[in-house]
Amino acid sequence: MEPSVKTTEEIAAHDGKDVIVHGRYRQLDVRRKQKPPAVYRGQVAIELSDGQLVLLEPSWSNDALRSMDERQQFDNKTVTVRGVLHARAPEAPDPVATLVSPCLCSVRDISAT
Repeated sequence: MEPSVKTTEEIAAHDGKDVIVHGRYRQLDVRRKQKPPAVYRGQVAIELSDGQLVLLEPSWSNDALRSMDERQQFDNKTVTVRGVLHARAPEAPDPVATLVSPCLCSVRDISAT
């Protein structure tokens, strides 16, 4: 069974490994100039118990745009997510502005807890 990640402290120890991340599913407003109201286009993060955000896929990846069904099902709920953890999101293949944050790649499963 994969190790669990619930806090920032546990991220470095599991960098590059298959893990289960536990936290709150949160939609992200990734606009450069964020003026209310928030605009959600599909990017999501899991908020760990200490407030650290872990992106679901790198912000530049098409896989980062989560489906509307998934977002409606899990938004603001406590979830577990399986995938490969990166202490820092992988860089984009082409130069582009991206979010620099821990990231879960190859997301395989999301479950409400």
